[in-house]
Amino acid sequence: NFIFCLTPIFMVVFSLAAQRLSKYLGRIHLVVGCNVAGCTLLILMGYFKNLWKTQPYIIVAFLVLRTAFMNCTYPLLRSVLMDFVPKENSGKWNSLESIGSFGWSGSAVLGGVMVDKYGYGSTFYITAGVALLSTAFKVILLPVVPLELSDDGDDHETDFFKEEEETEPLL
Repeated sequence: NFIFCLTPIFMVVFSLAAQRLSKYLGRIHLVVGCNVAGCTLLILMGYFKNLWKTQPYIIVAFLVLRTAFMNCTYPLLRSVLMDFVPKENSGKWNSLESIGSFGWSGSAVLGGVMVDKYGYGSTFYITAGVALLSTAFKVILLPVVPLELSDDGDDHETDFFKEEEETEPLL
């Protein structure tokens, strides 16, 4: 299938771009932006149901881009997790992550039931809603996870918990 060949290529390209951009924008900032972009594409897939049969290539483009946006940030999230979780607790967090992966199986069954009852469009909206809820929890991390140093050497770090130092007036 063309889609199944194209999607991993886009995911690799987007992951490499995300890694580079995160040095300038910050890991969590980039994750939130990519999640919002992916959710927007998912909502558009549900909204433009009339294009599914008349112009499927547009929906395929939405699908491939949405998948790339939503999945390209997993390495960044993993690096944040490893940076902030003490080594003695990392196994617990990895176990919790595997439970989350198991949740995909249950959501597939629920999705199938919903498609039978309401059609595909509604599942796109519900999935986007759940993903946006997940993104809202990531927004909480914005003031906690510092921005990275960019290649130009400027410290773009944002620390909202640090008080500003007083400076001497120039005159």
